[in-house]
Amino acid sequence: MIANAYSYDGPTYNNSFRSYSGVIKMISDNFGQNYEQMASRLDVILPMAYISNGGVYGSNKAYMKGYVRTVASYVRRAMTIGGSPSTKVIVAIKTYGSADNGSVDASASGALAGGAHGFMPFRYYTCKSSWLSVMKNYCVPGTNRPIAALSFSAQGQTMNLDPRSSHDGQDPVSKLTVRYDLDGDGKLDTPILKMGVSSRLAPSPGQRTVAMQVTDTEGLTAWTRRRIYVPNSLALSFPMLSASNGGKVLFPCNAGPGGAGRFYLTLGSATGTAPGIGLGGGVTLPLVYDSMTFASLLLGGSSIFPGSLGYIPSSGKVSPAFAPTRGLLPQALVGTKLYFAAAFFAPGTFYPEGATNPVTLYIIP
Repeated sequence: MIANAYSYDGPTYNNSFRSYSGVIKMISDNFGQNYEQMASRLDVILPMAYISNGGVYGSNKAYMKGYVRTVASYVRRAMTIGGSPSTKVIVAIKTYGSADNGSVDASASGALAGGAHGFMPFRYYTCKSSWLSVMKNYCVPGTNRPIAALSFSAQGQTMNLDPRSSHDGQDPVSKLTVRYDLDGDGKLDTPILKMGVSSRLAPSPGQRTVAMQVTDTEGLTAWTRRRIYVPNSLALSFPMLSASNGGKVLFPCNAGPGGAGRFYLTLGSATGTAPGIGLGGGVTLPLVYDSMTFASLLLGGSSIFPGSLGYIPSSGKVSPAFAPTRGLLPQALVGTKLYFAAAFFAPGTFYPEGATNPVTLYIIP
């Protein structure tokens, strides 16, 4: 990614750097690269910095170090603001034929001082072996770090996360452990798990980013991240219901095996789906609270809302319903829509763990 000196320090090149927001705007406007917007899509980012004797900093090593330090610091900040603080920042230091060991030293130390996870000097056609003696001062001996690999499949609203293709140069796969960041916010959401398929209830259907940390017996870790899609978990047996005749509409719900044992509650709304009802724990039920919501809560499990609450069996599937009798729905509802969605809660604690997509029921005469 572009991280040239002009964007950070130009045109005077005296380490009087532009503000963070100024640099982000300049690079975005001139090169189409917005660090913050790219953050959630990157496992590693390599901001390309420039050093050169006789270049913009001449032989001023302090300025070289200050520039590369600022590049690392700003990019780390952008990854955090962009929602992906676990993205690795490796400053790519573009060296020139005139670069001496002092230039490489200043840049490598500057990258690490700015919070970068590492650095990688590169040069088209030319790489001086003398640089290696400098770089080794900022490196650790080689390790048998594990290699993280994650595959995915969905069953209803359950994410089946399979880390078994991960490997390690020293430990057998069975000795590796994993943890997951289920919402891509850079925070690990699960305890330490043994190697094997983990079936986890997704907080909601739709596209999301899941990250995985693999750890070996030496405590060495590796990360990987992937975008996954969780399909809708709530459906309708029929999209219309007669206000005059009443009837019964089923809402087949497939939470998947990750939902087994959870308590579920199906509610309705006559108003809409946004902004939704915040249940806590980052879970939002996509319904607007109104009198319909209150009625479906009060009458949950009754003949009007049969099967609207209970515990999810091992199959992960339930079929709540809306079954108003003839004449129960007022004619004023004809031509309007009712909305339904379900929420999932942890057994025992009833801590909110997820919510389905909403479904829409049209009321006809």
